[in-house]
Amino acid sequence: MSCTSYSKGSAVAPGSDKKESRPSAVLLLTPGNPPVAVSGKGIYITLEDGREVIDAAGGAAVACIGNGHPVVREAVKEQVDKLACE
Repeated sequence: MSCTSYSKGSAVAPGSDKKESRPSAVLLLTPGNPPVAVSGKGIYITLEDGREVIDAAGGAAVACIGNGHPVVREAVKEQVDKLACE
């Protein structure tokens, strides 16, 4: 994303009245065709091209418990079952 594109989008985005908005470093470093994760386990993610890499962008939860932790997966399933509309 170019700075020009970011500026145009920021002009109409919620919270755009902030005078010091600027593109984040993550947006500027994202390649034109970003890698796509198809699965994850622990600290690793598998990309659609088959490469397995460390998930360095997953955030604090991934750093603490990893991707696909069985306790978290079960909690998510239970919550979905509670809220799912039939």
